[in-house]
Amino acid sequence: MTKPSIYTKELANKVLEGLAQGKSIRNVLGEVGIAWETWRKWLIKRPDLRESYNQAKEDGIEWSLSEVEDIAKGVVSR
Repeated sequence: MTKPSIYTKELANKVLEGLAQGKSIRNVLGEVGIAWETWRKWLIKRPDLRESYNQAKEDGIEWSLSEVEDIAKGVVSR
């Protein structure tokens, strides 16, 4: 798959959505076919994207932690 280098809001939103669902940046970028270097350039050029990226990472961490908490509660209650 070729690596897109042209920024689109739709492509950026796919990355942000994946992060918010707890996926790693490596996995999400691989899924949408964007190189890390390209993503970094987009973040540097677009402060609003950087802000959304940081929020999506926080959301993904919260999602992942709640999933771990649910698993731990299930193990303890056995």
